[in-house]
Amino acid sequence: IASKELGLPIDLIEEFIQDFIDQANDFKDKLYSALNNGDVNNVKILSHKLKGVAANLRVEDAYEVLSVINAASDTNVIKTNLDAFYKIIAKLSGDEHNNSHVTDEISIQEPSDEKLEITLQEPEDLQEPELFLEFKEEAEQKSDTEYSHTKIANEIGIDTESFKEVFKDFIDEAHIILAEINKALNNNDYKTSKIEALKLKGMSDNMRVYDLTKELQLFINSSDKETMLESSNNINKIITKISKVED
Repeated sequence: IASKELGLPIDLIEEFIQDFIDQANDFKDKLYSALNNGDVNNVKILSHKLKGVAANLRVEDAYEVLSVINAASDTNVIKTNLDAFYKIIAKLSGDEHNNSHVTDEISIQEPSDEKLEITLQEPEDLQEPELFLEFKEEAEQKSDTEYSHTKIANEIGIDTESFKEVFKDFIDEAHIILAEINKALNNNDYKTSKIEALKLKGMSDNMRVYDLTKELQLFINSSDKETMLESSNNINKIITKISKVED
């Protein structure tokens, strides 16, 4: 599904899955340390970054438990779902017996106690999961004309000042990635340009920059250089526009 929608080969998607596993493992100690210290705000910031990647790569079970973590305030609920997430990561990496934090069974606490299974569909099964249809529809229906730091911070569940710091980092990195996209386009390296666009799309999903998400999806699905150049120009305009939002 991810390969078809993103216009990228399956082996490249597999590389992204490995990058996702690596990022999750890099965040692991920070997440559990923040949780043990009662720093729910930091738990939500870190898990929110992982949630956007899980959504892009269609790792449905990971997306579900990360969504619960993002919405929960009860540390017991967060702990249960964080354990579930790292059980999923262990299964994805083929290392499910070497995960000291997790419990023996995976379950989502709130809204469901059902056991999870990894649901990476076979390539021929191209029907989109309902979960990701909802994710896509949310982006398609909204516009950045209503973008607000305070509003998005509340949706994510963190304070506005913390969100503004994350948002500034997002804008800075977005400019760097866009430069890499344009460099690759000028060298007719369409594969690299799409890889970079996918990275930026994951970030824009996280920050709920819906206009940017939609334009990046158009870029990723394009095969004509002129269309990609026009889309790149639109991406630059959106980044410039959204960087001027003050609230």
